[in-house]
Amino acid sequence: MRTNRYSGLLKLKELGLPIPNVVKVDAINDINIFKLPETEFGWTIRTCKYNGINEIGLFYKNYIPKDELKNVLNLAFKLKKTDEFYIIYPSWEFIFSCNIVIDSNQIILEGKYGSQKTISKGKDTGDFRIIFDKNNRKKMLVGNVKPIIMGAIQRILNLLEIINNVNSYLEVCLTTKNKLIFYEFWNL
Repeated sequence: MRTNRYSGLLKLKELGLPIPNVVKVDAINDINIFKLPETEFGWTIRTCKYNGINEIGLFYKNYIPKDELKNVLNLAFKLKKTDEFYIIYPSWEFIFSCNIVIDSNQIILEGKYGSQKTISKGKDTGDFRIIFDKNNRKKMLVGNVKPIIMGAIQRILNLLEIINNVNSYLEVCLTTKNKLIFYEFWNL
């Protein structure tokens, strides 16, 4: 599977969509822990591959306190293969998160209160689904969606209008700090 997590984040940033503040780490000395800002929920480490292929199921950890980040990175580097590097970014807490699939005719947004991880793994169908027909400009909402989430979803749909790619996959969330963050993007 081609995921290419890091280049996807760079593409989202290029499109002007809100992403987490990402730091690429090729070697443990690439990062100065003392220069990193304090974060409310700690840090996330994700493993990426230089070729972007099959990045699913690799080392990943959320909510790492800043003072433990270097130790966790050292552990990750012991597991590291030559074709891998890491990205780190501030962790967050979710109000909701969504998987989004875009094809030539529609946008399918499937979300869950909290983390959508079980949707991504195919273990859950989520708490709500929106199918947006790009030709007829219609939305079909399935599931119970609270007004704050519906407002955020409308903001997401408005932002998605700037993505011209056909057959794309995205992940986005609304944090407990009321911030939209796009954190996955790749072409299908």
